[in-house]
Amino acid sequence: MEEAAESVDPQQVARGADRLRAALGARLRSHDDVRLVMDPAGSLTPVLLQDSAEVAQRRPWVVLVFDVHERTGPVLGEWLRDIAFGEVHGTLPASVQIVLSGQGRLDARCWGDWLDLEVVPLTAGQR
Repeated sequence: MEEAAESVDPQQVARGADRLRAALGARLRSHDDVRLVMDPAGSLTPVLLQDSAEVAQRRPWVVLVFDVHERTGPVLGEWLRDIAFGEVHGTLPASVQIVLSGQGRLDARCWGDWLDLEVVPLTAGQR
């Protein structure tokens, strides 16, 4: 690792960082733009929750379905858990339900406290 660090030209890295800073500065004109790039989930999740709450005022039930959870779970799992049960980004009305669909069980490290809410998966013949 030290050899790799020694082979990097500090002036070239500085020039690259300056170019990146200039490119981002030209595109990101406000604090909100910077926040959106740096923390997209933190910026957009409250908007999703607010919009879902507004729809829930006009409909008896709102269902958010996330399919193929075996693939999306590693990326979306904690975020989904936080919007379903946490107050990191705000809360959902009780009439907004979240359904996760996939081929396997939920990851116990992420969903451990809520695994009792898990529904046994259907087999192909039951669908």
